[in-house]
Amino acid sequence: MDLPALKSPLPRKKSEKAKEEKKSDKIESVLQSIKTRNLDFMEARDPVLDAPATAINYDVSAVLLDSMLLIASFLTCLIILLLVTHVDLVTNLAKEDTSTTLILSLAGLFGALSWSYLVLTRVFMGATPGEWVFDQTMGRKDQFGTLSFALLVVARTTVLVATGLIVFPIVSMVIGRDLLGHWLGLELHKV
Repeated sequence: MDLPALKSPLPRKKSEKAKEEKKSDKIESVLQSIKTRNLDFMEARDPVLDAPATAINYDVSAVLLDSMLLIASFLTCLIILLLVTHVDLVTNLAKEDTSTTLILSLAGLFGALSWSYLVLTRVFMGATPGEWVFDQTMGRKDQFGTLSFALLVVARTTVLVATGLIVFPIVSMVIGRDLLGHWLGLELHKV
């Protein structure tokens, strides 16, 4: 056979002891640096997070981001609904005698999605994703996580959705103050 014979490996240039010493020196230096660090996280405070929250008005950027997320979830639910029911929505909307029931059911679907989106995100996270991106929270730190906070979020969202999601934000922007939040005692705050 034409296979080459197995050869022994080449001898190592550096001794094992030198490598072991280098490894142990590195390990010792890492352990010493860990021992000298202050790992008490309770003492270290973040001045940005500990600053008192200031009441603010609606932020157009946050509202725009939340609107895009709501529209995307509405369209996803609508696609699923149309695939399950095999209804031709375009044909039904193009008819001259378009049913008011169809329009009301689409508005109801959007309203229910909006209500659940606002309530769930604010109760469990303290802010919607749009508010979170722009460093806003619903209510103060001492309010978050209480039953009264959850009930106020539900009441605020119910009034907001019942008025069409646009009345109070526009009035608040004109006045320059979160009107609905001021009435209920649950205002938007800048962190």
